[in-house]
Amino acid sequence: MRKRKKINNFSEWIYYMLAYALVIIIMTKAFDSVYIYPKYSFLVCLLIVVLLYVLKKTVKPLLVVLTIPITALTLGLFYLFINLFMLKLVDWMLLGLFDLNSFWAAFFFSVLISVANYLVDDTIEGIRKR
Repeated sequence: MRKRKKINNFSEWIYYMLAYALVIIIMTKAFDSVYIYPKYSFLVCLLIVVLLYVLKKTVKPLLVVLTIPITALTLGLFYLFINLFMLKLVDWMLLGLFDLNSFWAAFFFSVLISVANYLVDDTIEGIRKR
């Protein structure tokens, strides 16, 4: 009998945290308009990651359901703006510790978050199926 690999919630959380942290590091290096307070950059990065994860699990499903018609009309492109909204919400919550000053930087940030979400979800599903 073959043992089945299962992934627990803590492992899933760690995968998301690492993916989001990687996206944040890429964005702060790629764009000058993405600002993280330098004195406590690690803690701010950790706080951004936790807030994004919490918003992904709580607010995002509600936003997705509420915007189904416009997402369908735009053939799914509006989904990126849901991530953009979540990023601006985190920007607002952190009051100067994290700033997204450019629309294009925030847009690329949301694209990278969508890619990270897809990759992590796909990886987790692959582990669960084994």
